[in-house]
Amino acid sequence: GGRPAIDVRGLELRHAFGMFATSNPGLLEAILSPEVYRQVTLPDGGPGVGPVDIGVALYRKIQECYEPKRLIMSWFHHANGNYRQYIQSRRTRETKGQDTIVRKKYLHVLRPLLSLEWMIEHCAGLASLDQVPPLTIQELLASVSLVPPAVRETVEDLLEPENRSHLAEDLPRIPVLDDFLSGLIDRGRATAKSMAGKRDGGGGCSPSQGGPNVPPPAHATSAAAATAAGDNRLPAAVASSAATSSSSSSKLAEWDTLLGRVFASTFLGASSGREGEAAAAAAAAGREGE
Repeated sequence: GGRPAIDVRGLELRHAFGMFATSNPGLLEAILSPEVYRQVTLPDGGPGVGPVDIGVALYRKIQECYEPKRLIMSWFHHANGNYRQYIQSRRTRETKGQDTIVRKKYLHVLRPLLSLEWMIEHCAGLASLDQVPPLTIQELLASVSLVPPAVRETVEDLLEPENRSHLAEDLPRIPVLDDFLSGLIDRGRATAKSMAGKRDGGGGCSPSQGGPNVPPPAHATSAAAATAAGDNRLPAAVASSAATSSSSSSKLAEWDTLLGRVFASTFLGASSGREGEAAAAAAAAGREGE
């Protein structure tokens, strides 16, 4: 038989650091993913820090830095772009005289819109990231109150094992999903418009600021338990870089130092010291040449 179709996404670490500046949901979802193929733990995160689990460190900074309203705006713009290109547009291929659509596009639009609605329902005042939406569409469908039974049943049917192979195919449209997504887009547009130009009262990447009490990703709990309290954080200098970095293009050298340690730990097998500093210097040199 043919090989199964899979979606793969990766994040280059320097780019991931830059995603903090815009509260990008892609980084949050990657960190919270239950599917973990490899974890990287730095044996030396810097003076007075000790071992650092990269996943736990990034998640804790997300708790401190991410702004819920920016997350909502990002989810809406992602969903709206896919909606306009793949669902709203009637310039789709016709199959046997029928207006068709690639079924998985429904899911690509639905999940960010449900995440948006979940945040509005469950995070009172959107003042802090004290809760995060479920990652799976099934859990979102069950926990967002405005989802009608007909939509829930339709999506669950699409996700049945025997139907998953058809998600990448052009098949006739599903009117109940077309109508529901149209309503969610209108709601999301109104929400985004009301938030335009507004910033959360909290937020910001201050290294001394305590993040809300959101539990770390389940796969990271063993790494967290293996180190003393407070050790699974970014080095103070790196956290300070996040505080002063206004965009993904304005990085300070401390990010490159951490990148060097990640490179050394992952590819050179070095615990710390000259190899890590050499890799850091190489990373810094590469950045200066960009």
